Amino acid sequence: MTEHEFDWHAYVLNEMPAAERERAAAHLAAHPEARAEVDDLELTLSALGRLPQAEPVRRIAFVSDPVLEPNWWQRFWASGPRLAFAGAAMLSLAIVVHAFVPRGPAPAVVTGGITVEQVRTEVAAAVQAARAAEQARFEQVKAEILEEAQAQRRADLELVRESFLMMEKRLAAAQSLAVRYGGD
Repeated sequence: MTEHEFDWHAYVLNEMPAAERERAAAHLAAHPEARAEVDDLELTLSALGRLPQAEPVRRIAFVSDPVLEPNWWQRFWASGPRLAFAGAAMLSLAIVVHAFVPRGPAPAVVTGGITVEQVRTEVAAAVQAARAAEQARFEQVKAEILEEAQAQRRADLELVRESFLMMEKRLAAAQSLAVRYGGD
């Protein structure tokens, strides 16, 4: 038997069937170099057993995991040159389509059925109405100003009349004093 016939890892981890384990133990007793290899494996296993237990990672990503693989559109949007090429291609396609698509006839201009004479008549009527409204406003303001002027004139005339009455009284008093004391 050669040394490669036995799985020494399975022997150290006690994963071998009992019959094969007995044959491997007999081989180890007869071959000291195989025994040294198994001793090294046991030493490695005991060293690993002394290490502190690490908490497993919550999510282990595998290369073949399709969940983490980006969609085709995510890969497309992540590439700047691809986006630039796609934009240029779309612009070129739009220009070509615009050049070869036939245009329909121009839409007919629909007039409101109104003639130049009707426009002139309506404008003249609007101007006449605006002038009449302005004239009415002017007459109203003019009447207000005239009323204020008449009121001021009456107040001024009353003031002048009172002033003349006062002067007549003073003149009459001066004449009466002159007659009484012998003056001319």
